[in-house]
Amino acid sequence: MIAGVVGVVGDSWMLEAEHVPVTWHSIRGFNQDSYDEIKQALCRDVGALSSSKIANTSSSCYCRSIARAARFAMIAEEVGFLDLISLVKKFLKETIQPWLDGTFRGNGFLYEKQWGGLITKSGADSSGA
Repeated sequence: MIAGVVGVVGDSWMLEAEHVPVTWHSIRGFNQDSYDEIKQALCRDVGALSSSKIANTSSSCYCRSIARAARFAMIAEEVGFLDLISLVKKFLKETIQPWLDGTFRGNGFLYEKQWGGLITKSGADSSGA
C-alpha cells in the first residue's frame, strides 16, 4: 500500500475547486523588497526581445513569443517600471502588425471565404490543417 493514500468507497463525488479571481495584475502582488531584482530581470529579458530573432513562424510558437513579451509589460506596470513598457510596445507592434495585415513572412492571417473565418497562411497551405 502507498503511504498516505486512503481508499474511500462511494458512488457520488463532489469536486470543490477554489475559484481564481480574474484581475489585471497578479493576485498576491510582488514583495516590494524584490522590485529591484525584478526590474533587473525585466531589463535583461526586454533587452533580448527582437522580432527578427523569432525563428519559428508557426502561429502557436509565434503567439507564445508575443504573449511572453506582453507579460513583461504587465509585470513592469505592476512594479512601477513604466519606462520599459514603451520598448515592449514597440516589439509588440513590430510582431503583431505584420501578422494582422498579412505581410508576416510565411504565416500571416488570411480570411477564409468558404467557412468565413481567420486562418493562418501556413494553415491554408497545409492539406492536413
